Amino acid sequence: MTENQEDESAEKAFYSELDKKNIKRSCCTCQTMVIFFAILLILLIILTVYLYREIKKVNLSIRSVYPTETTKENFNKKLTDIGSPTFSVVVTADELTNIASSGLKNLTFEIQNIQFEITEKNVITYGRLTKPLKSDIQIESLPKIAAGKIFFQAKQVTAGKLVLPRFLNSEIEKAINNLMDENFQGLYKNYQVENVSLENNQMIISGKLKNM
Repeated sequence: MTENQEDESAEKAFYSELDKKNIKRSCCTCQTMVIFFAILLILLIILTVYLYREIKKVNLSIRSVYPTETTKENFNKKLTDIGSPTFSVVVTADELTNIASSGLKNLTFEIQNIQFEITEKNVITYGRLTKPLKSDIQIESLPKIAAGKIFFQAKQVTAGKLVLPRFLNSEIEKAINNLMDENFQGLYKNYQVENVSLENNQMIISGKLKNM
């Protein structure tokens, strides 16, 4: 065997050994990736099961108030029979429960069996989420004034025992405010709200005539 042939043989052996190492390394890399994705999938399944159980846990609401036509009529009369340049109206938790008897809904969610509770710190809305899944739901909101109207700002939404991310609050907040706008039209027609305060199970709204 000549010197050139020996060199070529050594070179082939070198590259052959290098190819074997690359193949082994590639196999190890593939195995590592498979193990990684398998672990990731298991963790995802565990997280999904945990979240589902937390959402399905019962979150007992307050006493049930059943809607009555008398309460609705008194509420509407209260808002339309002011007859003075300024006003101060007391709205009770029972009245808010009555006007929400048809529930809250949009394209992505639906909440039924709504009950309101008013504390000195916030307004709590209880209900039964029926879409996209079934769960008890609790909405903690704070009434504010915007453009002469009452605006409910959702501070925290809890489904079952799980506190939902804040970015999900906006759609529920929008539905509550649409409900308020619809039922307070009798007041907004001639008056603008300037102040709102909370007491035990009642919300005190005050304001004046528009353009006054």
